[in-house]
Amino acid sequence: MMDESSAIIGTAIIVALSGLWYIGVFDKIEFQEGEDSFLGPAKFFYKNHSGPYSQSGKHFEDIDKFLASRALQHFKKAGIYYDDPKTTTTRPTRYAAGFLVNLEEGKGGQEEQIVGKMDDILKEFQVMTIDKTRTISSTFPMRAGSLSFALSAMKTYPAFLNKGYKMMCGSVEVYACEKIETHFPLEKFERFIPVNEQQ
Repeated sequence: MMDESSAIIGTAIIVALSGLWYIGVFDKIEFQEGEDSFLGPAKFFYKNHSGPYSQSGKHFEDIDKFLASRALQHFKKAGIYYDDPKTTTTRPTRYAAGFLVNLEEGKGGQEEQIVGKMDDILKEFQVMTIDKTRTISSTFPMRAGSLSFALSAMKTYPAFLNKGYKMMCGSVEVYACEKIETHFPLEKFERFIPVNEQQ
């Protein structure tokens, strides 16, 4: 009986560890910079929000529904996170949630796909242009829904600071079907701070 119980416990531990490995708990965060790490050119259609970043998921669910209802579900969602929650204590943290339109795809690309839908989109979202911008970036697997968002943030931001990097403006997270990209801009900082603070 003891051997059977030990085998069951051992199997349960292996299954649990395998699950944690699969969703990225043990992944090491690696950073890229230089020519291989950049954002844009793209248009970012977004809405501004404030409050705990942990509550941003509901806004992205609304964006999912908006895109799916217009056959645009293949567009990448993105968020700009303006404030450091650890140091922002006198007001709610601010962020923008939206989706990206790739401007490099040419004929038949994403920019053409939204031409007939622009009026509809602009009723719901503000828009900014993101020129090609050099960044420091990392990726994290998207395998566990909202849990992946939390794990990515918990691992990426401390690793970024531990590397000796400094945040010069807001960070940008891009959500693809299989991964989360986190970008820390190295230039054009004014594009990644709240509009009312831009010069």
